[in-house]
Amino acid sequence: MERALYELDRFDNDVTASYFEPQLVAAGAEPTGAWLSMLPYDRAMFMLMAGDWTNIGDQLDAQVYQATTNAGAGAKVIAGKAITTYTSLATDEDNLWYIHIDVSELDVDLYFAYIQLQITVSANDSVYIAALCERESRVFEPVPVINVTEIIA
Repeated sequence: MERALYELDRFDNDVTASYFEPQLVAAGAEPTGAWLSMLPYDRAMFMLMAGDWTNIGDQLDAQVYQATTNAGAGAKVIAGKAITTYTSLATDEDNLWYIHIDVSELDVDLYFAYIQLQITVSANDSVYIAALCERESRVFEPVPVINVTEIIA
């Protein structure tokens, strides 16, 4: 028996180029991004960049939420998908964090299919921050049989 193998189509990613555009986030602010659908995707990664902290000891938290609609219905935190109270060590410190989400971590049985990143800057602090989001699907295409053939005996 012969069958074609499949390979990942590496060009089917979706990059939200500026989930949060670079901005100075004021003390106590909680910027939130748009709700992003995960329906056609298998995983997502938020890339969060922070630098130019106002003071040594400034604090930042970030959480990824899930919801059932793009308006945020039933929003709740995705467990373990957070930056938990990062405290700056210098005023000119540059930081980069990645938060990876697999669709299996969403409460899909209850139709949670949207994600959102929310950032909290502590009450007396300010930080310059930006975030990107990349979503990826596992799209497989047949490999031409002339290149690879699997023979099962």
